[in-house]
Amino acid sequence: MKPERIGRRNRRLEVLTRTEVDTELGEQEVSWSVFATVWASVSPLRGQQVMEAGAVEARMSHRILIRYLVGLTPKHRLRLGSRLFEIHSASDMFDGHRYHDIMAEELVGVGA
Repeated sequence: MKPERIGRRNRRLEVLTRTEVDTELGEQEVSWSVFATVWASVSPLRGQQVMEAGAVEARMSHRILIRYLVGLTPKHRLRLGSRLFEIHSASDMFDGHRYHDIMAEELVGVGA
């Protein structure tokens, strides 16, 4: 499989990293901060709806291709505008440290 041409990576994504901060009450508060901003191609793969805790939840899998980013792991998240993606895998395409082939899931709540 050849990597896509650079012109196909036409979406600007933010790679987010998780940070935990202690509150005044001594509790852990989770926040996400920008780790990097990258150009990407985003392709939907499949979608499904599931019933969870009495609410319908839509799940959409995506394949995302970016230039290789040192330190990228499934512990990061991706943000495209107001959309969030959880990374399931980030493989080094062709083992050449040129591209990351990312499998990610976008969770979209449908209903209450």
